[in-house]
Amino acid sequence: MIRSIDDPVKDYVAPIQLYETSELLVLFETPHNRTITWNHLLRQTSDWEGTLWAARLGRSPERQTERMVDAAAQ
Repeated sequence: MIRSIDDPVKDYVAPIQLYETSELLVLFETPHNRTITWNHLLRQTSDWEGTLWAARLGRSPERQTERMVDAAAQ
């Protein structure tokens, strides 16, 4: 059970074993992802970065521009 929404997600999520291999995928071990909390995920503001389903996900210039425009509109 999650003790606090401000806890880092990395403390709760185990590595995932990839299908038909012995390779483990650790989703929250990059310097950026290690700082993501449950609060970020609940608000969808984590900007998680990595590869999932063979697609590179994460911070892009377009996403950063969208965020700046959204912030300026508030």
